[in-house]
Formats: sequence, C-alpha cells, structure tokens
Amino acid sequence: MCGVAGGVGTTTIAAALQARDLGVYHGGPADIVICRTTSTSVAAAHRVVNTAPGKPVLVVVADGPLRTPAPVRARLTMVGPHITALVAMPYVPRWREIDQPLEQAAAILRVPPDQVPKWLQPWATALKQLMNAVIPLVDRPPEVPAGPTTADVLPRRHMNGNPNPPPHPRTAVDGQGPGIVQESRPSPPPAAAQ
Repeated sequence: MCGVAGGVGTTTIAAALQARDLGVYHGGPADIVICRTTSTSVAAAHRVVNTAPGKPVLVVVADGPLRTPAPVRARLTMVGPHITALVAMPYVPRWREIDQPLEQAAAILRVPPDQVPKWLQPWATALKQLMNAVIPLVDRPPEVPAGPTTADVLPRRHMNGNPNPPPHPRTAVDGQGPGIVQESRPSPPPAAAQ
C-alpha cells in the first residue's frame, strides 16, 4: 500500500493490516492507494490510480469529524471507474490524544469484535471492509506478461486444477463498476457540516 502524500494514514492502516507500507507513491504497482478527504488529496489519488497498473483499492481517510465536502465526493465519483473499491476510513479523534495510536491500530484485528471500544468500532468496521476489498487482489492469479510465453501454449492450472481461469476477481458482481463501501460512521446533519 502507498499514500499520495505523507500524513494520509498509510502507516496506521499498514500497521493494522500488517501490510507492506511503501510510503508515498513513486511509481509501479499498488494494491491499495490512500488519501485524505480533501480535494487536493483525492486529485493526487486520481493521478496515482491512473498511473499505477491495474485497479487498486482506494482508501479515503477522513481528515476531521465533519461530513466529506461535496466537491470531494464529486471527485471520488470520477475516480470510481478506475478503482476496484472505495473504502472510507472514519476520523478517530482519540488518536490525537494518545502516544501510541499505531499500537492500537495494529491490535485491532486481534481483539474480539465485542471487546473493541465503542469509540473505535467505526474504524474497526471500516478496516474489515478494507480487508474484504483487498482479499480478491491478493488471491488474484499473476498477470501474464505481454508477448508469447509458455502460458500462451500450455493452459495454466489454478489451485483447483481447472485449466480455465476463474472470472477476474476485480469485476463487480453487477458489472456496474467497482464496489463502493459506504462510510462507517453516521454523517452529521447538513447544518453541522457548515
């Protein structure tokens, strides 16, 4: 996974998933791209998604407790066709007050769901949604390089011994585009967003 800039939450999410943190995106493949809920950050994510091979999962980390601004939501809609899924990670105010938020993030998946503190439950729920969105990317068959190879001549055998590959795991079930995961926290009334 990689972020579009420093401070977008890449290290926290990587610690929680025990995933490889590539830092700020500098080219190459990326299964997970992380940005914040600002117009600039989402625009940077759009550029990364258009540059990176394949269709990564886009994680949008809330930069505050307020509702995502309409222009940011509009940009997220535009990036939708270029990603596998969109996962919204809620803002966790308490992590600003403690010394070791990474330790809490890293432990979240080891804690039984009924023992997760109430203030951390929305983040834990979003993290599980992210895991569900990423599993098909991890389980996908390796991409065949361009040009004639033995794979062009001999059928590839998959784990179940079937020479016919399964449908591509990134394809949405309904064929309408990427899976969109809604925000895990309730949005305040529109008047509170001002």
